[in-house]
Amino acid sequence: MKGMDRGIKLSEVLPDLEKEIEKAGKSVKAINQNSRWSKKRAYALLLLGNYSEVLLIFKRILDSLNEIADIQGRIKYDDVPEGERAERDVLMIRSFDLVAFLRLDIKALYIWTAQITDIFKDSGAKVDLEELDRISLFRHKLITHVHETPFFKLSLTTKSGTTYNPKEEFIEDMYHPFDFRKKRFFGLETLVRKVSSFIPELEQEKNIFERIKILYRQVNKISDKELKRKVKKFIFKVGLPTDSPGIIAEALLQALKSYGRR
Repeated sequence: MKGMDRGIKLSEVLPDLEKEIEKAGKSVKAINQNSRWSKKRAYALLLLGNYSEVLLIFKRILDSLNEIADIQGRIKYDDVPEGERAERDVLMIRSFDLVAFLRLDIKALYIWTAQITDIFKDSGAKVDLEELDRISLFRHKLITHVHETPFFKLSLTTKSGTTYNPKEEFIEDMYHPFDFRKKRFFGLETLVRKVSSFIPELEQEKNIFERIKILYRQVNKISDKELKRKVKKFIFKVGLPTDSPGIIAEALLQALKSYGRR
């Protein structure tokens, strides 16, 4: 699973993910008093439980994005009559609250995804986990263990805001140091030059932050192991935004499909 579409919508993936979870559930034998423990069934049940929970997170994210889109269509900014200002303020506060919940859900999404990835690994099933491993790096480097990284030690803050477009079901929580001086990104040009043979689109992109996103999201295209290691080290030193939920949902869907074919 390489070079996944950055523009994939969560609403397009969720129906298939829900069906795949239901399908996987039907393949697990029911438990009764005479049932014996087996590794295969134990891991299948554990995966189903975690997939069912991550599905709830995805649905909550989609509901929040849809509500924000609705609110944005209702808020009036110019020449608002005095009698309508109170309603506008309520809508704006609700919008701010929803974005805060989204940030929390994105963090939870990464934690659940990393846990599911670990379960796949421990189950011994032959599943392509390359993309889920890439996604899980964010959880390990910038969410739960950020205090152990050079990124934290060189930053005044580890968060620099959130960008989102609810109609496109797009959201990125920005894990950047809020220090955008060029010296912080020293070495990027050299990496881009070396990686371009694996990821050609890097040559056309000149924006620093877009380059970093491309490096991270397509890092699995780099077959040179040492260069891949250097790219990861650089990325988690300077920071980057989260993947949009649709990308994570698609990775989880493909992994579960692969697991079902074992």
